[in-house]
Amino acid sequence: MRVLVQYVAALCTFLFSTVAALYEGSEIKDHPFEWRSSAVLSQWVHGEVKTSSDILVVDYLVYAAKFKPFFPLLLLLASSIS
Repeated sequence: MRVLVQYVAALCTFLFSTVAALYEGSEIKDHPFEWRSSAVLSQWVHGEVKTSSDILVVDYLVYAAKFKPFFPLLLLLASSIS
């Protein structure tokens, strides 16, 4: 029972920190000067990122990890609990 509670808590923390990191990382859309260095995966897929719609969601996590690392670190911590 104790292990189940730990897994549920880790899952809730993982989901919350994912949403929070994606929310914080969505600021990349407002900072076009960061697209070249933070939207790495989008550049691999689309080539040069010209508009904010070219940015992939996974690059939100890259941006959040780069500038606001609390929730991405919490996400990694929650995912490492096994």
